[in-house]
Amino acid sequence: MTEYIYESPDKGKTVYRRKFGDYHNRELVPLTEREKRIMEREKNDELASLNARDKHQCILKHCKDLDAGMLKVEQGWHKKWEDDRKYYEEHGHYPESEV
Repeated sequence: MTEYIYESPDKGKTVYRRKFGDYHNRELVPLTEREKRIMEREKNDELASLNARDKHQCILKHCKDLDAGMLKVEQGWHKKWEDDRKYYEEHGHYPESEV
């Protein structure tokens, strides 16, 4: 009777099997539809089980990332405004639009 070792490098998304003691030859084990549904349900349960503090931390990080991105946009707008103002002071009119 052949004994197999089952391994998954990505927490169950893919499963390989190899003969016991054979470290070089492995084969992919296809998941059944039922197993796929079970994995999807476990993933959803894991997300739902995040406590309020963890959810708050995720939201806060996302907001900080958005704030940093928006700050760069606003800095770009401000620089453009400053450049246009300097141009106006030197030439008496605003630069031609590049539209």
